[in-house]
Amino acid sequence: MMRSRAVLQPLIWPHPEIHTDPALYFRIKGPAFLDRDAQRIEIQPGASVATDRYFNLFPLSDWQRYCGLSDLGLRIEGAGRIGLTVAAARSGSGAREVIATQVIELSEGMPVEISLPSATDARGVAFVTATALEAGHLSGLEWVSADAPRRQPDIVVVMTTFRREAEARRVAAQFSSRLGSEGGMRLLVVDNGRSLDLPDLPGVERVANENLGGAGGFARGILEARKAAASHCLFMDDDASAHPESLARVAIWLAYVEDPNTAIAGAMIDAGRPWALWEAGARFDGLCDPLHFGVDLRDSNETLQMAVETSRQPPALLYGGWWLFAFPLAPIRHLPFPFFVRGDDVSFSLANPLKILRPPGIASFQEGFTARETPLNTYLDLRSHLAHLLSLPAFETQGRGVGSVALRFFLLNLMRMRYGALEAINVALDDVLSGPETFGGQGDLSDRRKQMAELRERDGRTLDGAPAERVRIDPSRSLPRLLMKITLNGHLIPGFRLFGNRIVLAPQDNGRVRDQWGAAMICLVDAESGAAALRVHNKALAAAAFARFLPRLVRLVLRRRRLAETWRGRYGDLTSEAYWRQALGLIEVDPTTAVAAGKEDDGQLSSRT
Repeated sequence: MMRSRAVLQPLIWPHPEIHTDPALYFRIKGPAFLDRDAQRIEIQPGASVATDRYFNLFPLSDWQRYCGLSDLGLRIEGAGRIGLTVAAARSGSGAREVIATQVIELSEGMPVEISLPSATDARGVAFVTATALEAGHLSGLEWVSADAPRRQPDIVVVMTTFRREAEARRVAAQFSSRLGSEGGMRLLVVDNGRSLDLPDLPGVERVANENLGGAGGFARGILEARKAAASHCLFMDDDASAHPESLARVAIWLAYVEDPNTAIAGAMIDAGRPWALWEAGARFDGLCDPLHFGVDLRDSNETLQMAVETSRQPPALLYGGWWLFAFPLAPIRHLPFPFFVRGDDVSFSLANPLKILRPPGIASFQEGFTARETPLNTYLDLRSHLAHLLSLPAFETQGRGVGSVALRFFLLNLMRMRYGALEAINVALDDVLSGPETFGGQGDLSDRRKQMAELRERDGRTLDGAPAERVRIDPSRSLPRLLMKITLNGHLIPGFRLFGNRIVLAPQDNGRVRDQWGAAMICLVDAESGAAALRVHNKALAAAAFARFLPRLVRLVLRRRRLAETWRGRYGDLTSEAYWRQALGLIEVDPTTAVAAGKEDDGQLSSRT
């Protein structure tokens, strides 16, 4: 008698409110039609449907390595006679290892289940190809196992929001309609704006919170989850569009993994180019390095190669973005550092003893970061980068130096004529040189946000339309590009503003540095709204910013060791539960008590790399 099998991974289908391109979900060939409303694929003889695309790949090696998988099968629903092939790929372009082939007869409402005895001996990423031998349809395909879960996770999904009412209500409604009635997972909306009017929704709660940014909102989420005796948290952004089935997959993974300290990092897909991966996890070695950036998720070979690589041993200094990040509460010794926003997810991942996995199909769609560069974001980015390097033990022997990181930030923004960002860099250096207490005492960053808003005009003035382009210096050629690097993109060349290039870019292409070498004018034009922002070469602004930057850089380099001692000594205090309870106004705590609480138990920083 066959043992009852639990679902490890069902299909994810295109969703009209999330993403509708079937190429990210299935590879369909021949006479076939995807009925999105009915969630089924109509197939005629000769047509085939394969699941070798991002959202429906099955990470076989991950299940074996991290969950001890010993039994695997498939449950198929539909109608008609189909030929089924199950295969595993160990690379994007290499040979496929066939696990099983079988012809099956499907009848409406009568799922067929097959065992895959050889699957536990195979390696790689698995997928199914169903070929129609007669007209019919495919409506379901689930990977199943008789292996029992190791635990039943109780997950609090935490979404922090600040006056983005429409987005927050959309995400809450999506969650409630698909997952709100299921046990083991509920959504907590942390309302930093104290302005959200949320209707009564099954499985959804709201809590008003002090506006201490994303760090404060997610810290509140952890406190509430601990209060509710939950086992896990799942952080997500209020502007993220994630399939509810992706969240359900997270719960399944957390139920089966052998190591209770396992965390799941969801990928991010660029909403502006919804076929392009922004990252599947990232590394921080002094700079943030998004892994697998730009992978075309419509391409089976690229997607398979990426999925195989993410299933290998996680790289050192890996972290997960908080657009979709799930973790157990038990090993957490450090709550978020009070960065307000930017960088809190990096330090949280590296300071706590978490084993981070990145299974395919767990992802959110949202706007890429290069499309939303402002002086405020540059300020927040640099100060968090330097704080990581000064406070985390991993960077005593690894990663880049604080001086080289600060210099890189300055030069990168100088060559792109972001003069407001250059001044923001100087302010960030002041904060870091002042020590960690500056971060703990800035609260909602109202003064800094006002200061950064005043710098926005230096980053580019708005226009009604785009000016004509002019290219005299070819940035694709190595010699002109070298000349531009030596002269700081023309800032050392007299009269460069008169003959340098004039180029037009989309905001999402703002990060393409090579195109901007030789530019004396850069116009960023949003194709949808027509809004344009102009940056123009200005030696006076560059020289003034550099004159303020250089002495700060020298102090940072000369005082690095002393600064690091101070930062590491206070990191535990500023990431303690006592600190956050006081900061959020939940209890009144004497400062001496807060310091003691930050050093309780096993609160020392992990040296995990």
